[in-house]
Amino acid sequence: MKKDKLSFSEIVAKIKDRISIKEVAEKLDLLHGLTKTGNSLQGDCPTGHASQNHKCFSIVTSENYYHCFNCEAAGDILDLVVLARRTNNYDALRWLVENCTPDLMTDFQSLAANQSPAQSEANKHAILYNLIFEEGKRLLFDPVAKDVLDYLVLDRGYDPALLSKTEFIYWDTEANIRAFLLSKLPGMAQEISSLSLIGGFGDNFRLAIPYRNRRGEITGFLKRAHTKGGFTIHTHTGVRWDSTKGLEKADIFGLNRIKKGEDPLIVVEGYPDATYLPALGLPNIVACGQGVFSEKYLEGLHVRGIRRVVLALDNDGGTGIKNTEAACRLLADTDIQVFVLDPPAMGACKDPDEYVKANGIAAFTALVANAELGSTWMAKRMLTAAKSGTALEREKAIFDCLEYADSLGRVREAEGVLDALTQVLGLTEEVIAEEYKKLQDKKAAERLNDGVVDVARQAQKLIADGQPEQAIKVVQETTSTLQSEFWRSREPEKEKLDDYLVEKRKRDGQRLQGSRIGYELKDFSEIDKVISGLQSGLYIFAADPNIGKTAMMVSLMIDVLRSNPDVSCLFYSMDDSRDAIVNRMLAHLADMMINQVRFKLANPADEAALDTAYAQLNKWFKEGRIDIRESTAHLTMSRIQSEIQMHENRSKLVVFIDGLYNVPVDTDSGSLREENIDRANQVKQIVKLFAIPVIATAEFRKQGRDESNSGKKERTIQDIMESGKYGYNADLIVLLTPKDPDNYGSEAEPIIIADFGKNKLESFRGKMEFKFIRAKSVMAFVAGSTNNP
Repeated sequence: MKKDKLSFSEIVAKIKDRISIKEVAEKLDLLHGLTKTGNSLQGDCPTGHASQNHKCFSIVTSENYYHCFNCEAAGDILDLVVLARRTNNYDALRWLVENCTPDLMTDFQSLAANQSPAQSEANKHAILYNLIFEEGKRLLFDPVAKDVLDYLVLDRGYDPALLSKTEFIYWDTEANIRAFLLSKLPGMAQEISSLSLIGGFGDNFRLAIPYRNRRGEITGFLKRAHTKGGFTIHTHTGVRWDSTKGLEKADIFGLNRIKKGEDPLIVVEGYPDATYLPALGLPNIVACGQGVFSEKYLEGLHVRGIRRVVLALDNDGGTGIKNTEAACRLLADTDIQVFVLDPPAMGACKDPDEYVKANGIAAFTALVANAELGSTWMAKRMLTAAKSGTALEREKAIFDCLEYADSLGRVREAEGVLDALTQVLGLTEEVIAEEYKKLQDKKAAERLNDGVVDVARQAQKLIADGQPEQAIKVVQETTSTLQSEFWRSREPEKEKLDDYLVEKRKRDGQRLQGSRIGYELKDFSEIDKVISGLQSGLYIFAADPNIGKTAMMVSLMIDVLRSNPDVSCLFYSMDDSRDAIVNRMLAHLADMMINQVRFKLANPADEAALDTAYAQLNKWFKEGRIDIRESTAHLTMSRIQSEIQMHENRSKLVVFIDGLYNVPVDTDSGSLREENIDRANQVKQIVKLFAIPVIATAEFRKQGRDESNSGKKERTIQDIMESGKYGYNADLIVLLTPKDPDNYGSEAEPIIIADFGKNKLESFRGKMEFKFIRAKSVMAFVAGSTNNP
């Protein structure tokens, strides 16, 4: 569903669609010092640091992106405003709206009005924290910070020339920091006095690193002791870390620097590692701190489009290994593929920072490049003790491996774990497969049981709150999803490739050249020829409204039922009621007008014909060959999938979805575009899972003024709403347009052009003509081209 109010990210996205980074830079008065070089504008960084040749800062106009090669500042138009105006993301967005897209001010004000007091306070704190960071970065190279700089250079071995590119800062005393802030922002005295600057170990730390969320806003500071052994504070010895009180770590450290889709993402433990190594040319590195990869980090990784991570945690004995195992398990059922740099591979070095100091950045990069698939690494870990252990340890290892394989989201990786079981422990594939299937069935039954208990609890609460209709809806939707997941787990396992190839060769070898592969279509024999029968696949019939999509669907369904006595049809009507679809079918079967079948008939012959049509529909229903569902039945994509799963004649089933664009999806997609993509993916998943024909209708996008004025522009696949996804997923796409658009509305039986825009089933790419008999809701073939360009 489309949301009424735009979120922060949606407003930013709208601005990015309408204004370039060059225009933003011009409004920020940055262009006068920049020189055009190819596709970029180069000059000094707005932060004001020294710049050799005055070309360290570059705005890449072709990608709407900026980057400073000296201080490593980088980002999009929002980040540029933050950098140039020394502000936070929220105020940067306000500036963009006011100066670039004032028509979005209502949306921004709505966003501002819905801010919680905590969010408002966080925005003010971000402004103050940003000032502290800039001053601390300047002070790092001031004599006051000599001890801190010596620690970084002499003890940690960092190159002083590269430290300016990092986010290490000098952390002044609390009193000095507050005085500095008041000198800069006297109007924020109250906020400055309440700002968190001290952590659990007092005002003892002089080295700090800002912790930023994914948007680059500072949420607090990590403080590091600037002595090798740490501090002794009261009864605590070896204290090396502290932080400002209330530091928020919702995103993994360093995520703000990661570009969307930039992977593999290297995950290390140490914050200093992830702060310094980017200055050595390793930008895609983040830190989880203390080696614990938190579940809360997943959302940020998803937003950044991360698909692969390399875990390179500390080589500190058992802790690094355990943390790596925990991270592998946490990421197992996500869409993020895990690789592992085995900690012992770093030799005597305890972490990546030390390894780079001893061997160089190129050597560490080589280690990362040779990282092992996480599932393989985990299997080896679990099976190591089992090879020489007791019978009890062996059985435990088998169970752990099976459970881990079941948790993996990638089938190939799960099979790799099972293969390791057979190879390491000498068990047969058949035994492992049987044990694995038992575990999967048990897990599926447990999920179903837990889900039923949970939905019953929800329904009881809603009824008690006086919301019985909402309770029914929750039960229907949740039960549909649970059934779908349960039955999917019961699907027979796919035969192995060698067995499949033997069976396929035998099956195809018995089929005569030119014979039909799918179900027969007699009324639409011309379509039958160019697709080799109605095969498993996704068929899309696209048109503008009122062009005859539903008539085509009903006509095709009746043809399938008449021509194939053992085939069943499910018809989902998302636009019309079941009554309207039945009327169309009766008119078609009785060869009468739709308006006739809805009234008492005076002619006995017509009455007899209508009775025959009713009898045929009733016969098909009783035989389990037809059912018609309408949108009022709370249909969703998962419910449709569940009903297909449980259909008695599932192996010989054809599904029709009239108005696919109106079927609700079961995910919180956030936007109409994402919802359409989810819908296209889910309907294709139904086709793949059940190997059946799914025939659906789609609508064209509205033509623009320039297009519609001519009236002659032919529709293409690109005109289908979310055409990219439908175009990719569909096996057949037929575009329906009037032959005579100017007179279409006045014709009783207009001619419809069916353009086969995509056909993966056969080589035909021509056009056909159908007569749309409006009064009877019938599509009848008139003529066709056999051109195969």
